[in-house]
Amino acid sequence: MIIGYKGFDRNLQCLGFQYEIGRTYTTEEAPVLCESGFHFCENPLDVLNYYFATYSRYCLVEGNGRVDREEEGHKIAVSEITIVKELSLYEMIQHASKQKDGMDLSGREKFVLNSKEGHLAKTNRYFGIAVSEAPSASAYAYGGLHVVAITEGRRSVAVAEAGDLFLQNRALALTEGSDSIAIAQNGSTIAMTTGAWSGVDVHGSSSMGIAYGDQNVARGELGCWLVLTEWHYGEIVGVQAVQVDGDTIKPDTWYRLVDGRIVEYEYANNL
Repeated sequence: MIIGYKGFDRNLQCLGFQYEIGRTYTTEEAPVLCESGFHFCENPLDVLNYYFATYSRYCLVEGNGRVDREEEGHKIAVSEITIVKELSLYEMIQHASKQKDGMDLSGREKFVLNSKEGHLAKTNRYFGIAVSEAPSASAYAYGGLHVVAITEGRRSVAVAEAGDLFLQNRALALTEGSDSIAIAQNGSTIAMTTGAWSGVDVHGSSSMGIAYGDQNVARGELGCWLVLTEWHYGEIVGVQAVQVDGDTIKPDTWYRLVDGRIVEYEYANNL
């Protein structure tokens, strides 16, 4: 049995095939990468190469039967797959942080730099900074006082998790590459994106998401604040801040600023 991770669209479909959580699927065809069989990755971060965070869902899976895999191990095809459970993007990063093979896990250093594609920089130290500068890489800063997670590459994820709210701990997640996502987890945390076609996802009543880049989207839990920007030919033409109140702005719903109006981003919400 191989434990891995698989991406889907918003309907839990992959290449038009409908999956259900808890079910096992088999095929009589011999698995061949990119041709036949059920595909997934052992490294959660590799999934981001195929399913962009803003529009996708992710699951923990088990692969069995016949196997075909890439030499570098990024992708696997099997003749039998079980969809074990759904994972949030935050949980995907947590799972990646626990892997030891092929991952940068200098977790107790105050400053951690990762330059490898598909790898993770992690810190849980006070005043810790985790930076990933490669594509499809991630940064995870958590548990300490004033921690920062920064990613620079395309299709990357930055997660900042504030510690004890009563001690006024602060955390910042920042993504600079396009097609990336910044996640603020727990209160007193800021998530910010500057690259195009990116998103901020904020959790905790004192958290804020700043969607600064062109065509960016934002969503948050009840009580969070969202800052949305509108661009035209490389210049900002509008900025609005709004709180997720559960009425005008709904929780866990993607929003954009279009023609001066905050609107639901139907493509991300319904894909």
